[in-house]
Amino acid sequence: MSDSMLETLDESSAPLLEARLGGLNERFRNFFAWYSARLIRKNFSAVRLTPGSFDAAEQADRSTAPLLMVMNHSSWWDPLLALVLGARLMPHRRGIAPMDLEQLRKFSFFRRIGIFGIDPDDPRSIDVLTDYAQRYIRSGSHARPSIIVTPQGVFTDVREPIVLRPGAAAILARLLRSPGLTAPAVLALNVEYGFWQDKRPEVFVRLAFTRLEAPPEGASETRTILRLNRALSDLLQSGADDLASAVRSRDPARFRLLFDRAGPAVNPAFDALSRLRGHRPEINSNRAAASSIRSRPDAANRGGASDRIPTN
Repeated sequence: MSDSMLETLDESSAPLLEARLGGLNERFRNFFAWYSARLIRKNFSAVRLTPGSFDAAEQADRSTAPLLMVMNHSSWWDPLLALVLGARLMPHRRGIAPMDLEQLRKFSFFRRIGIFGIDPDDPRSIDVLTDYAQRYIRSGSHARPSIIVTPQGVFTDVREPIVLRPGAAAILARLLRSPGLTAPAVLALNVEYGFWQDKRPEVFVRLAFTRLEAPPEGASETRTILRLNRALSDLLQSGADDLASAVRSRDPARFRLLFDRAGPAVNPAFDALSRLRGHRPEINSNRAAASSIRSRPDAANRGGASDRIPTN
């Protein structure tokens, strides 16, 4: 769909509500990123990244190619987390991201930080989405533009196999085929939210930077989108499996902190009392399990299933 066709659509019936790129307020974006970080600090005990994530973010920030960032979608915290990660780890990047059209009409101030609305149920949405992404890249609004997408489309448990809608692959196919454009890079963002020792949940993040090959000469648009959709699915699935393994290990050494609450892990009063008595207030589940096994040396050899203590 061309720009002129977009202009003829009434805003109330169009499948797209554009971001206010011309009115993007850098101070408002910085404030909202700070506010989002504050919310995350308040509600989560820590944000932990796999070590390679910092290198991936640095590559994405340094690259002058357009960037497509694909993210799994398990919580309404996802867009706030993406904003905070972008502000902290990729300060030279500026991006746009889709949001449900009706929700954006209710919270229109998001348009000032690069959010645009799309109606996923409108049959025109794929063409409009890809055209808008291409126009944004070509506009030169930002020197290092990004497009952030949650291609699962709906909240999905991290244990479920990764199944993607075609929007992200269609954007990538269009950009790869666009003459005069630098081939885009891809940043895969996997996120889990879970509990370790603290009463509040933690955020676990894995980032991976890569480039996908351009479609073969003569390949149809449909085949290209299917091929790229499989590649993006595999990329996010691999990231999900790797991150799940690290989270299940409950080993802080497999992560690096982006930030934490820097506060008591259990309760302020209990924390203070424990320190006065010379004890560590943190709960270490691995040490507790090991202590339990040492105190009952025969436990692992008992025949009753209810008496078996897992050592993993």
